[in-house]
Amino acid sequence: MRRDRGVVLINALVIVLVIASVAAALLTRAESARQRATRAQAAEQLDLYLDAAEALLPALLDSAVTGDGVVHRAQEWARGGRVFEIDRGLVSVELADLQGRLNVNWLSRSDDAYAQDTFARLFDAVDLPRSLLREIGEFVSPGGPRNINAYLRRDPAVQPRGGAVAVLDELKLAEGMTPERFAVLARHVAALPFDTPLNLNTASEPVLRAALAPLPAEQVTELLDALRRGHLESRSAIRNRTIELLETEDVDHLPFERITVGSVWFEARLAAELDGRTAVRRVIVQRDPGQGEAVRVRFRWAEYD
Repeated sequence: MRRDRGVVLINALVIVLVIASVAAALLTRAESARQRATRAQAAEQLDLYLDAAEALLPALLDSAVTGDGVVHRAQEWARGGRVFEIDRGLVSVELADLQGRLNVNWLSRSDDAYAQDTFARLFDAVDLPRSLLREIGEFVSPGGPRNINAYLRRDPAVQPRGGAVAVLDELKLAEGMTPERFAVLARHVAALPFDTPLNLNTASEPVLRAALAPLPAEQVTELLDALRRGHLESRSAIRNRTIELLETEDVDHLPFERITVGSVWFEARLAAELDGRTAVRRVIVQRDPGQGEAVRVRFRWAEYD
């Protein structure tokens, strides 16, 4: 009799342990599901915050809309990153003028001597190797890189499509590119439609010296001094000064069509914070002077560490 009661007691304990284990497993799964739902909800909320930050861009770029089309660093849009409170979190917006950087898609035409020389001068100035410049030139050429095997041997393999790039980040795949080199490149180079000129008012000094090198040395010095004091008002004034210095109107061989004093292409870095979580989005926008200065989003993508 005692043995039977012992067996029953053991069986009962086993059943209790099984039930407890199942209950613990169910509770663990329920907690995991709750945490996943919380993360998904937070991610969705952060995405909505970024949408709200993106909606601010037309107003923030309003100071770049002037009657004479001049865009420069003293305008309100160029002020450092702005932070806004939104609901239970924060959003920040930082704007950059992409036309203040050399356009890498100029290199898509191998017979463009001005582009080749200008980029060579820039790479020398910022200590990037000429070998990387050659690889980038091939990467954006219509036929793509000649050394295609170097790309196909990668793990995973890469198949460059060749031709102009839509965003500069595509060049991270170029042979010889490193994160350090890309960080330097991104400060001075952008990816824009081929016919987009450089805005002298927002360019860095290495870019200015590289782009203006074909002009008379005296004029380059004058322009750099003027930009340190303020901004340039018109491209025609630059051309007229060149004519004056060279004492000839035969200046069509100089790169006046590659330079300007205004901009329509900008990049915004948007960040949202909520409950210790952060999401970042980069947006490339174009102001459309033909449509009431409308701001159109051309590209957007998430940024990850």
